[in-house]
Amino acid sequence: MELDILNPSFVTIVLLSTVIVAFGLMLVLFRNRLSKTKLFVNELQIRLDDTLTKLDQKQKQSFQMGSNSNAGNMHQIIGEFAMLDEYDELITLSTTSKAPSLDMMGIKNDKIDFIEFKKKGAGLSTKEKNIRRIIENKNVEYVVKEIEIPSGVTVQTKELPPIRTKPVRKEEGK
Repeated sequence: MELDILNPSFVTIVLLSTVIVAFGLMLVLFRNRLSKTKLFVNELQIRLDDTLTKLDQKQKQSFQMGSNSNAGNMHQIIGEFAMLDEYDELITLSTTSKAPSLDMMGIKNDKIDFIEFKKKGAGLSTKEKNIRRIIENKNVEYVVKEIEIPSGVTVQTKELPPIRTKPVRKEEGK
């Protein structure tokens, strides 16, 4: 039996076989790509879940910090009122710090107390421990700062350069 490669049915079989093999290769490549894509999507989902969990924890922590701050302010106000009879003079300390290391100074007779209000059972922060150490080591001085207020204030209008504007384009036909 002689093989006639120019026979139309043989050419059709070869072409169909080639198409089937190519389709099979494409299917394998597509399946491999799909598998990698699924792994990538799963990894992204894990990262997203982890990020959402961390965000939820930070929100809870932030809410707790706000609650602690409000409770601290309430304890300080109650403490200040309770001490009005205990001292001859109470000095409320003002600060730009979010968590100041001292709340008040109380003066009675020949003694100054540095006062920090804390909720019962709460410990001292690192900054508060440092203030306590400074006071107990008697590293305290009485300092007077002189301030000279300027005699006058000058307010002038500043000359500004003109703003550059884009040239207006003329419409065609006008």
